[in-house]
Amino acid sequence: MKLAPILDSFLSSIPASLREVEKIGLGIGPGSLTGLRIGIGFAIGVASVTKAKIVPLNSFEVIASGVFWKGEKVVVRKARKGFVYVQVFPGGNPEVLSIEEAKKIIEDLENPILIGDGKEFFDFEKAPDVFDHPNPEVLLRMTLEREGIDYTEVKPLYVQKSIAEINYERRMKDG
Repeated sequence: MKLAPILDSFLSSIPASLREVEKIGLGIGPGSLTGLRIGIGFAIGVASVTKAKIVPLNSFEVIASGVFWKGEKVVVRKARKGFVYVQVFPGGNPEVLSIEEAKKIIEDLENPILIGDGKEFFDFEKAPDVFDHPNPEVLLRMTLEREGIDYTEVKPLYVQKSIAEINYERRMKDG
């Protein structure tokens, strides 16, 4: 997917130019390290030229906000082999857990629904697949409701180390 042509297509469909953009909603993670770096870099590049503010958004909060449920919403995304990213709404923080650790947390909830591509590992109530990714309308609403920051202040929400960092630490530990 190419971000610049998508942005160009979007801007050609509305009566505004890039210079008129005041805020950019940006999913800062959790997620694929490469995907986050590409998206964040692109948004910073656009904001540095346009002087738009960036509204950093927890990607899992955007996903959970697109689902209406009377109970806990659990965003579960695939991480490295045997692990998932997990965040419980309301009130939880994103973390990387083994599938077994995540299962124990979910079992203790009263009325959970699972959202995300990692839900396949569990036997709990699941939201339809259409809700597994951030909804653009929800991202837009959250962007409009929140204050933006200068592009120089944007920080990704990394929940786990890269595979290279994990392997390096393992080699150093094993000597």
